[in-house]
Amino acid sequence: MRILVTGADGFIGRYVVQELEHHGITVSSWNGPSRDGIDLLDKKDVIEKMNACRPDAILHLAGASSVAQSWKDPATTIATNVIGSVNLWQAAMAVPVSRFVHLSSAEIYSSDLLETQPIDELRPIDPRSPYATSKQTAELLLTQLARETPVNLVIVRPFNIVGPGQRPGFVLTDFAHQIIRTKLQRLHTLYTGNLDVTRDFLDVRDAAVAYRLLCTETYERRLFNLCSGSGHKLMSVLHQMMGLAQLSDVEVKRDPLKDRPNDRPMLIGNREAISDAVHWAPQIPWEITLRDVLRHEESTYQVMP
Repeated sequence: MRILVTGADGFIGRYVVQELEHHGITVSSWNGPSRDGIDLLDKKDVIEKMNACRPDAILHLAGASSVAQSWKDPATTIATNVIGSVNLWQAAMAVPVSRFVHLSSAEIYSSDLLETQPIDELRPIDPRSPYATSKQTAELLLTQLARETPVNLVIVRPFNIVGPGQRPGFVLTDFAHQIIRTKLQRLHTLYTGNLDVTRDFLDVRDAAVAYRLLCTETYERRLFNLCSGSGHKLMSVLHQMMGLAQLSDVEVKRDPLKDRPNDRPMLIGNREAISDAVHWAPQIPWEITLRDVLRHEESTYQVMP
């Protein structure tokens, strides 16, 4: 079996490729254009490369992934996540592939505090950022296109995937950088955004196993949350990481410039569907995830503003 992984050089992609190859699966890795890879907005190039590798299945991980960046550059986010996904789909239909696993996002869900948590796949949709809108739009278009084909389109809505090696701009990496910086430079204040929100975090290594199973196992369902099923308040996460780093006597202050527009107060997922379909459950303890993020940040730390 040959699986094409787009975004193979990304944070999640690197772990997924390693997981697939560890289980003897042949992988065609497509990196992003910033690393001399494939620009999914170049339809001609996508078609040529697809015909060259001719995969059995596609795991589409590539795309713009930052909610914060989507507010700064919504056009690029929408073009990458919508047009790029459609170009990939159309190229895949000419091969054809048997399964197309598409990475969406839990950000598309409605998540008012008064609504039931955790969120299952039947929750109404209410995107509140350009990023979430791009993911919902891609879902709708691919679902429409899939109705006319025998290809199994599988949509995955991940919650917060975290772990060592995630780039700056994501909450655990930013916490770790601030903590290491504060400790090494003997600073007395740590600045953060809004800590009064609760998030569902899943270790990227557990996510990689789930993606392998979704690409290779037999199941009937076509829509899945990918999450841990439990929530962590950011204030608690920050103090837990500070404790692991043995950082004390530091004042935590809120910096309004770090806040995100329309930030959701709570986002916790229900993972029953994916657990039942492919017999998957998270295995990595939460403390190990936090410790590994801190260790990676410390090993790669460079003085930054």
